[in-house]
Amino acid sequence: MIHEELRTRFDSLGIVSQEEIDTTSYKNFKSITPDQHINVFGWHPYWMGSVYKAYNFDLLTMIAYFSYDLNPETGAYRNFQAINDWRSTEMIDLAHEKGCKVLLTVSNHGFTNNELFLNHPLPEIVQQTLIDSLFELIELKEADGVNLNFENVSPSLK
Repeated sequence: MIHEELRTRFDSLGIVSQEEIDTTSYKNFKSITPDQHINVFGWHPYWMGSVYKAYNFDLLTMIAYFSYDLNPETGAYRNFQAINDWRSTEMIDLAHEKGCKVLLTVSNHGFTNNELFLNHPLPEIVQQTLIDSLFELIELKEADGVNLNFENVSPSLK
């Protein structure tokens, strides 16, 4: 699973605690002013924990929480930790306080997974499961929408 590969790579960086992650400094580009009307979009991978507390949400237009890993056979999610974190994160409130919109990313990676979901024999059922699940999660956190991240979609399905 792609998320496990990314988590493994992140773990290999040698950061041993959430505190180290949380105290990592990030460069602030304070030269951007609101009158420039620049849209800045970012992602927050769930495995980064509470590092969002160091984000300068004043500089972001939108941030997408990564991610609802789509089970292409059912439409439900298959990464329970990410969704449990979504349910409890303070990131959405912090972002909204600064006028930054928050999206929940839905990811489906790989030709096989996309083929299965997009050509499912019971599309109404899996699509409705996805819609119902997303509606509940978006409403729960008063988020602003969904970001679709389907990678390696066959040209015949586009």
